[in-house]
Amino acid sequence: MLPERVPAGGLLILRDGEPGEPEVTLSPLRYHYQHRAKIEAVVQGADRDAAFDTLTASIGAALATDRTLGGLCDWGEADAPRPVDLPVEGAASLKAAVIPVVLHYSTADPLGGSRQPEENTMARAQGARALMALAFETTYGTPPASGFTRMPFASTSLGAEQPLLNSELLGYGRDPLAPIKDAVTADGDVVVPLDAEAFGFWLKAAFGAPTTTGAEAPYTHEFQSGSWTLPSMSIETGMPEVPRYAMYSGCVLDQITWQMQRSGLLTATARLVAQGETVGTTTSAGTPAALELKRFGHFNGAITRNGTALGNVVSAEITYANNLDSIETIRSDGRIDWADPSIAALTGRIEVRFADQTLVVCPH
Repeated sequence: MLPERVPAGGLLILRDGEPGEPEVTLSPLRYHYQHRAKIEAVVQGADRDAAFDTLTASIGAALATDRTLGGLCDWGEADAPRPVDLPVEGAASLKAAVIPVVLHYSTADPLGGSRQPEENTMARAQGARALMALAFETTYGTPPASGFTRMPFASTSLGAEQPLLNSELLGYGRDPLAPIKDAVTADGDVVVPLDAEAFGFWLKAAFGAPTTTGAEAPYTHEFQSGSWTLPSMSIETGMPEVPRYAMYSGCVLDQITWQMQRSGLLTATARLVAQGETVGTTTSAGTPAALELKRFGHFNGAITRNGTALGNVVSAEITYANNLDSIETIRSDGRIDWADPSIAALTGRIEVRFADQTLVVCPH
């Protein structure tokens, strides 16, 4: 049903929607809902396209400011609208859309009056909501206060571990004594896409700052191996619905590997050595800057030697390693002091079809 009158700034109508069937977990008993509400957005007038964009942007901004709606749900997110133009007899056309809003919440009783999440009840983490933010450090091991960038990634195994050493002492009975904490180890891999912008951060981590030429875009960035110092990074991974935010400081890139083939997803694996991990319930990265994802595919690639295309290559794998040497000094926090690059190594392999002598006979 179309509204009879639309204000100049547009009209928003909230529909309650349906909670749907819940997922149930036991011990303790919890019902997990994904309630789908609807917001009807309507604008009218000659400049309705701009007015519609402003109206929908205000919905997104309100949700981003308070994902829990003041604690009424665990997480709220909106789907993209599908606007349509609706003619009105004797008046300017309407532009309208239904914006689905998904509200995630859990409750111990689906018939209870309150649907607020219980205090101290942890929500389930979902990988699709994972976030990663990265910033280069001015001081090794000290996360910067600002300047973080949101990074695309496929998976990560970044984590910190502090082993426990069993006591070797005798004479205290059969029951073991309390273990002793050992040194902290923080490292892991990050699988990232090869793209036009974000991958430059990982190349800078691997080789150092590039030499940039060009008065205006597009610029040319040339990365050179052999730098004696490598930049360190602070990387935060977040699960906002739990919430859990882990900041890994003093991250230095040990090696980066990627594969080339005819088809499939083009990704690289960056192996990192970090100084330590700090976990909190709120983000320390602020509002990270967003990059436009311009991802490369395998079909964008080519194999050349001395500028000439090299045929019959079926697949290839390239690994550049800085061979980091962790400086393990005695510290009260059990962390390393730094990770120094040693002799660099470029290794790899290629799989080819035996069609000619080009790859058998080395050129002189």
